[in-house]
Amino acid sequence: MELQLLATRLRAYVLLMQGEWDDGRRLLEEVLVQAQAKGYLTVAAGTLPCLAIAAELHGDLMLGLAYDGQYLAACRASGDRDAEALAQSNLGPDLLAVGDLVGA
Repeated sequence: MELQLLATRLRAYVLLMQGEWDDGRRLLEEVLVQAQAKGYLTVAAGTLPCLAIAAELHGDLMLGLAYDGQYLAACRASGDRDAEALAQSNLGPDLLAVGDLVGA
């Protein structure tokens, strides 16, 4: 099941890159819900940056910022310092994009 969710997440990302925003976002949301329900925390956490990209590509910077913030919190909770550093690098430009110079 975990591999199936990872494959679905990849398919959703491809849809996003092809401009199929709604279908890609819908698939990513399904992956997130299923991963959380099954306790696949790594899959769930890894889906959050994809959702952030989907939101940002669709022009919703605040939603993208929220997803990146959730990703950072998930990385910190899991103790994954490498992923936390990646989450920080995602969050900084998002904060700049919405004008939060102090937070960035």
